[in-house]
Parts: sequence; structure tokens; C-alpha cells
Amino acid sequence: MTSAEGILGDWDGSHGRVPVPDKDEWRAFERVDDWVKLAILETHLSDVLTVARTHGPVPAIVMRGGPAVAVAAPPATYVPQLAHLRAYADLRADRLVEIEGQVTDLIVWFSQIGQLTRPDRKWSRLFLTAVQELVATLVMNVKHRINAPRPTDYAAGVLPVIRTPTHSSLPSGHAAEAFALATLIEGLRRGVPQPVTDMTPADVTASLPLRLAARIAENRVVAGVHFPVDSAAGAALGIGAAEAVMCACVGGPMPVPSLWTFEGDALGGEDFLLATLAERAPAFAVTPGAAAAPPASSLLATLWALSMPEWQV
Repeated sequence: MTSAEGILGDWDGSHGRVPVPDKDEWRAFERVDDWVKLAILETHLSDVLTVARTHGPVPAIVMRGGPAVAVAAPPATYVPQLAHLRAYADLRADRLVEIEGQVTDLIVWFSQIGQLTRPDRKWSRLFLTAVQELVATLVMNVKHRINAPRPTDYAAGVLPVIRTPTHSSLPSGHAAEAFALATLIEGLRRGVPQPVTDMTPADVTASLPLRLAARIAENRVVAGVHFPVDSAAGAALGIGAAEAVMCACVGGPMPVPSLWTFEGDALGGEDFLLATLAERAPAFAVTPGAAAAPPASSLLATLWALSMPEWQV
């Protein structure tokens, strides 16, 4: 206040110019703070994907061009999967630092692979953050529909090393968000909107982002708060949602993404590994998309167009 008085003196309230609001959507978007950008992107992305409010047994995530993800609850799968929780519990001492560090912040773990703190990857980081928030909202709505019990509801001996969340066990939110982030990174690196759908099994198992996503999901099983089948459902949700978003970002008529469907009981008592996803185990079904859908927002198209070149340097 004293500085302003010292350099200006007595201002009489007159104006020096009349500003004209910028009508360009991207320039208006570019000048605001990141938290405002994320609020704007939330609306654009929620216009692309939403959880269908149907009363059927399988909650579906739908986009304007049709369904993108469908996840079925596994009522018969949990009891035989308790053996995996007992085996994974032996890894707790080695994984505890990772488990605690991944409770809230996942993007920082992908920064190790994608160097997301670099200034020349600012648009990619914003894109990843926005989609992670979208997937978190979608998965909570799917969880609400499924309302599956947690491991501690089946066996007191699980004794988780972190607090057990109060929401549904399936699908795993950490798996969904982690696989969404990994899918986006692969899409940006490859410049294609459906990277995991189009990758060979060997490419899937060799992908560092996908391997990290699988480890993050596995750590939640090690912690005792999820079953492997929860991770598998989360992987399908995260990949399907992320690919649908990228299809909506390519500009012009957007391609309809493949429909990722997960049937929990088909996994049975099996563990979930990245190879399970790569080989498209019976629990996973991927149906190719068909026709083109209406064009997405120009803001999303610009964000995609600016993010991709950040991975070519």
C-alpha cells in the first residue's frame, strides 16, 4: 500500500483504456491459474464420459459415441482370492514406503518415467491431472453401484497396514487412476488415441508406464485393502476411460473407442498380473469401436495437440 502511494501519488479514479475480452477460447484458458484450468477441463471431460444411470447389473461408463467401459461385480470370486492376499502380505515390509507414498499422489510416481516436472511438459502434466480427476469421479460412481465388500469383511486376519477405505472394494480406484495415467503417457508418446488396445502383448508387458500401474495396483493388495480382481476391474476401467478421452481429443469427428468389458467371475481365483491384461484373459473383452462420433471440444483438441509434441524432444 505504501509502495503504491509512493509511486503513483493521488489517483483520481480515471481510466486509461477499455479492455476488450479475448474471444479465443484457448487464449482465455491459457492465461488462468492451473486450478481454474482443471475446473474448466472437468466440465469438458465430463461431457465426454459419464456413468450411465441405469439399473442393470453392469455399471457402464458411456461417451457420446456409445459405451466405453462396462464392469461386472464378482460375487463368487473374492473367497478364493484370499489366498493371494495372504501371499502378498509377505511383501509388506519391502513395500510399505511405496504403499504409504501412493495413498494420495500417483502422478509423482509417473514423473520418474515421464519427467513430468519439466517445464516443457506442462501441458502433458495438466492433461494427466485432469484425466486422473475425471477417472477418480467415474470410479467412485461405479463403486457406489457395485458396493463390493473389502478383504477385512471376509477375514479378520487380513490386518491391513493402512486404513481401509469405506467405499466399495471393486473396482480399485488406484488401479483405475494408475492405468489411466499409464495409458495416457503411452498415447502421448506414440501419438495414438488407443495405445493399449493396439499394443501387442509383448509391448504391454514391456511398457514401463503400464508396469508401474500394475505395481501400484499390486501394492494395494499387498496393503490388504483390495483383492487382485479389484485391480483387474480398475485396469479395464482406467484404460477404457483414458482411451475414450484421447479419442475425444483428436479433433474433428472423433473415433469411437473400443469397449473395454470386465467380468469379475471369469477371473475366478486367479491373480491379476500385467500379463493377464496383455494376453486378454477371459475376464477382459475388448470390442472395436464402430462409427465416428460428434466432434469433441476444441479446447480438448488443442490440449492434445500441444501435449503430444512435448514427448518428441
